[in-house]
Amino acid sequence: MAHLDNTIFGKLKGKVGKVVYYTVNGVTYIRSQPEKIKNPRTPLQEQQRNRLRDAMIFYKTIHHTPLKTIWQTATYGQNITSANLFIKMNIAAFFGDGKVTDYSKLHFSCGNLPQSDRFQARYFPETEWVEVRWQTKGCMHNRRYEDRLMAVVMYEDDEFEIIADSLTAPSRREEVARLPVQTRHGSPRYVYCFFAAPDGRSYSNDICCSIDN
Repeated sequence: MAHLDNTIFGKLKGKVGKVVYYTVNGVTYIRSQPEKIKNPRTPLQEQQRNRLRDAMIFYKTIHHTPLKTIWQTATYGQNITSANLFIKMNIAAFFGDGKVTDYSKLHFSCGNLPQSDRFQARYFPETEWVEVRWQTKGCMHNRRYEDRLMAVVMYEDDEFEIIADSLTAPSRREEVARLPVQTRHGSPRYVYCFFAAPDGRSYSNDICCSIDN
């Protein structure tokens, strides 16, 4: 980049061909305009496009479920849409080939409620339920113990089931929940656990927990 001082270009601003002129503090600068690459096709750019596509498809699936409200709540009053927040938080889970490469990087919930700790999950095929246990310790307001556990169960065939009845779900203080599962999808692989306030107006982030057999 070069700059021009006290010349006929001193009052010139704008672009001529591939050269850009602009003035800062009374000094006129000149630089070449970078070449614009239309529809870049490097392997990394293509992969990122495909990952974005996969995350968007995932969002469209979530958008037609009760989880839609969680993402709308998370972005209320912020300068970001629920779609953009969802994609930002989930794109890392995809490789760009239409498959999930890291299930721990998927997110079904986002919010400012505190999480609990030490989640464990076990599948009992004879009763067709997943038992989830957790611990709630530390400095937490008493009303947070009435938060209700919400869950999303991910199966072997990548189908998922939302278990989100805030009226009958176990409270945070119970530290145990038994979630019914659908065996037609194969064995459950992961459960994503999060909490909802009793009024259903605020949520916690989710935690991905591998399910032991």
